[in-house]
Amino acid sequence: MLTHSLLKARYRRTLAGFAWVTLNPIIRFAAQIVVFHYILRVPTENYALYLVTGLLPWHFFSQSLEMCTPQLIDYSRWIRSLPAHPSVYIIAQVFDCLVGFSAAFFLLFFLTATNADVVEGLVLLPLALLPLLVFTISWCWIFSVLQVFFRDTRFILSLGLQVGFFITPIFYPAHLVPAELSWLVTLNPVHHFLEPFRHALFQPDMAKFKTSMLIASGLALVSAAIAIRYGESKRDEIVRSL
Repeated sequence: MLTHSLLKARYRRTLAGFAWVTLNPIIRFAAQIVVFHYILRVPTENYALYLVTGLLPWHFFSQSLEMCTPQLIDYSRWIRSLPAHPSVYIIAQVFDCLVGFSAAFFLLFFLTATNADVVEGLVLLPLALLPLLVFTISWCWIFSVLQVFFRDTRFILSLGLQVGFFITPIFYPAHLVPAELSWLVTLNPVHHFLEPFRHALFQPDMAKFKTSMLIASGLALVSAAIAIRYGESKRDEIVRSL
């Protein structure tokens, strides 16, 4: 219900309405196809599908973080007056972003998929999405709580996401990273959440999909535990500080 209200409020009195949900990632996708595939010629077969399976999950993650970080402050009056747990507003906003991700993802996927085997991988999409969703909600909650106490959080986050976009193998394959910098990929948690999408849809490989799911699920559970512990330790302070 709250997610539906957020969607209606965001696009009220706009000409394109819900179409804005898909326009942002589609425009970014088109621009990066031109730059990285046609100008820089990144050597990857079916580069368009490779980009879809990296850019769209990244866009969902980064957009959710940026929109959720100020959420507790924006809804401070509701949080003080209603008995609902503050995390409800964060979860609702993440699902709002998930609607946009789903619309753009399916549109671009069917435009770039080249064979039936890839399309069959769609049955694995919910499994690939689940750890990313848990990871995203967890860190959205952490950053939204941090923002209550440290108002510079959203500016630092914005800079971090800009850097993260370039050091995450989103528009280039991980094997192009020099050996001496490979640790940037290994230690990058977001990279491990993109891998299930790519092993399910870009280059289907069930063995690699299972391995990447185990890693992503482990990271998601650790993030959830950190978020729950941190959030509960600050719950009373959140209400007092708003």
